[in-house]
Amino acid sequence: MSEQLTDLTPEDKLIKGNWLFDGKEMSSDHNCKRIDWLINNRLIKVNSKDNGWTTVYIDPNDSRYWELTYPQGEFQGGGPPILQNIGVVESAPPNFTQFLLRDFKILSTGNDGGHRYVETLVTYNGNPRRLTVFFENKSNENLLSVNKPFIAQGIIQDDGEQYGLLLRESLFINLS
Repeated sequence: MSEQLTDLTPEDKLIKGNWLFDGKEMSSDHNCKRIDWLINNRLIKVNSKDNGWTTVYIDPNDSRYWELTYPQGEFQGGGPPILQNIGVVESAPPNFTQFLLRDFKILSTGNDGGHRYVETLVTYNGNPRRLTVFFENKSNENLLSVNKPFIAQGIIQDDGEQYGLLLRESLFINLS
């Protein structure tokens, strides 16, 4: 019988894997299997560091960041994995937010000298809303590519549910 592996919940903050030894061989516990399932089926890789020993992922369901580490260097492969929620930047302004964008239109304000921006539909505070994303600088605009998901981080402007949302001074975060 196979184990039930579940998505992350808002209560999840730290998932610590363990190895089990039955007297003959080592095996992964439920948390190791869940972490493996999450990184292969749900989470999206943002980047890696420390020669691959630390990898940052984003949960597309709630845009929380998760860090995967193997902190037991004395064991083969760094030991069992740990997946920990690392949240968002503490110094961000209160109206700073981020969105994982998968399905969007790239629009332009004009010809050669114009700016590129993005329009899409998002769920914000439980409601579907139109979102327009304006980037902080042209170098971010030039990273846009059709059908290539990315994270937009910026300052949210919400003038009421009857209006669309604006994400101003946005940064483009590549997911590859």
